Amino acid sequence: MTSQVVAVVDPGKDQILELLKANRLDEARALARTLCEQYGENAELWHLRGVACGFLGQVTEAESCFRRAIELRPDFCKALRNLVTS
Repeated sequence: MTSQVVAVVDPGKDQILELLKANRLDEARALARTLCEQYGENAELWHLRGVACGFLGQVTEAESCFRRAIELRPDFCKALRNLVTS
């Protein structure tokens, strides 16, 4: 029997992170929103969308995104921490 390694793909995650680091917050949020629509079950994308919203002062949307990330992955510590501190 052969075992396979399954890679978890986070499409666009690196792009969003680069935009956040460059303080291009509106672009990061827009890209994250688009990717969340395409890959709605990806907790990391929802978390990054929440981070971008939080930096933009959109607390309600940020909290909603963090909650969605936690629904998808209940053990997602970063999302839990960001929800508590938002």
